[in-house]
Amino acid sequence: LRSEIQAVQSNLEKTEESLRSEIRALRGDLEKTEESLRSEIQAVQSNLEKTEESLRSEIQVVQSNLERTESSLRNEIQAVRAEIKALEQRLLIKLGSLLLIALTLMTAINRFFGPATPTP
Repeated sequence: LRSEIQAVQSNLEKTEESLRSEIRALRGDLEKTEESLRSEIQAVQSNLEKTEESLRSEIQVVQSNLERTESSLRNEIQAVRAEIKALEQRLLIKLGSLLLIALTLMTAINRFFGPATPTP
């Protein structure tokens, strides 16, 4: 019985040592994997920061372009409004001239072809 107990104890010690050895190997692998993951995470963070900075720069360029375009459009709208006012004034003068010509023609037609008025 003692020899069996000693054999079981011996097997238990061997198994325990084997398990400890495997645990050490697993810890080593885990540490390597963890370090690798940390390195990859740092690389990803670095890329994200670069991308973020690049996007911020591009956004600033787009905002600047939008502001210039807005300013340009405002100037063009003001120019169009001024041109419309100038055209409005010219058209008003032409309309007045046409009305004057029409009244003059009607008066002339009335004098030549209108009813004869007796002279007293």
